[in-house]
Amino acid sequence: MPAARISMRQIIEVLRLKYEAGLSHEHIARACGRPKGVVGKYVSLATAQGIN
Repeated sequence: MPAARISMRQIIEVLRLKYEAGLSHEHIARACGRPKGVVGKYVSLATAQGIN
């Protein structure tokens, strides 16, 4: 089964909550209604691109 799509707006919100608000992946997942793994994936991808 293919992964569900996540909008750019939601990716930006995940990164904002991580880097500006300093929330944990678990708190971000609850706030955005996404699994913790999805949050971790996008934070890792951003970090790999030098966004922190």
